[in-house]
Amino acid sequence: MGLIEILYAVSNSPLDDERWSAYLHYLPKNIQERIQRYQRWQDRQATLFGKLLLREGLKRRGHHPARIHDLTWNSYGRPSLVGSIDFNISHAGDYVVCGIIDHGRIGIDLEQIRPIELTDFESSFTPQEWQRIQCATNKSRSFYECWTSKESLIKADGRGLSLSLSDITIDGPKVALSNTCWFLHRIDLNADYICHLATDMKNPTFFLTEVKF
Repeated sequence: MGLIEILYAVSNSPLDDERWSAYLHYLPKNIQERIQRYQRWQDRQATLFGKLLLREGLKRRGHHPARIHDLTWNSYGRPSLVGSIDFNISHAGDYVVCGIIDHGRIGIDLEQIRPIELTDFESSFTPQEWQRIQCATNKSRSFYECWTSKESLIKADGRGLSLSLSDITIDGPKVALSNTCWFLHRIDLNADYICHLATDMKNPTFFLTEVKF
């Protein structure tokens, strides 16, 4: 049975300069530079918190937090660490979330429920999925349920935008993709957000913990 650590943080106000500098220096130079490229403080801080959650997760799972210096990225831009440990990070609105597993594969996607023009995204869904969204009492929530499910699968798979959302069919918690069987799990963080985690572990155990910075 796999054990998945899910850590999350709230990022709704900017850190003071002293804490920002201290936290940033926990990270390797290349990641510091990536963070500093963002124009908005919200994006910079959410990205910083994501890496700090990973660092905290490594410690909680018995790994040295300095392993974050060993991060690499595949040709599709998915970050990973050497060895069996896998992780994935997502952020939206005021929330940042990081999932970590010692043996297995995971992907996580978080979205804030907000008004959008649904017709702009019709091509991302199968006809059956689109019909379910259109027939739902709360169309926006139904949209984000399906969207985050697909995004978490793509992030777990690791090939990013080279995969099309419309090629993935969501019809229950078990999904086959590229000869791998994935299992979808809803993660409840806040009523105004939808979060899904995809993993190749059939019956994982979850530990959900808030981390305050």
